[in-house]
Amino acid sequence: MIKYKTTLTKIVNVIRNGRDRWSPGRWLGLVGVLPGLVGCSGSPEVELRNDSPQTVSNLVVSGTGFTERIGTVRAGEGRRFRVRPTGESGVRIEFEVGGRRVDSGSLGYVEPRVGSRIRAVIGTDLEVRVSDSPSRY
Repeated sequence: MIKYKTTLTKIVNVIRNGRDRWSPGRWLGLVGVLPGLVGCSGSPEVELRNDSPQTVSNLVVSGTGFTERIGTVRAGEGRRFRVRPTGESGVRIEFEVGGRRVDSGSLGYVEPRVGSRIRAVIGTDLEVRVSDSPSRY
């Protein structure tokens, strides 16, 4: 009971006095970790959208040092994910639709730890269009 009361007293004093016993080093450590906690990741983000009237299956996004198996994406749906290329890379998108295999070839441009974004759209004609944006950070 005494330990609980002591802890409660400390909390009340911090609230009243508006201060705590954190050293400047602890605050700097928190500031150093904070960007990683709020999603300021350096790895490129891929936004993929299926604008075709058909469901695509066995969808795979790949490049230098990464392969993401997305699976099935229905008409009108999209996915957002991060990739970790090991060097400068294009983005290749492969999928199946109606018994036909589609391979985009290498499109777009990503680098490791840049924080860029790739937008890929599977069009109504099943052609893949990719646009990339520069680093956000």
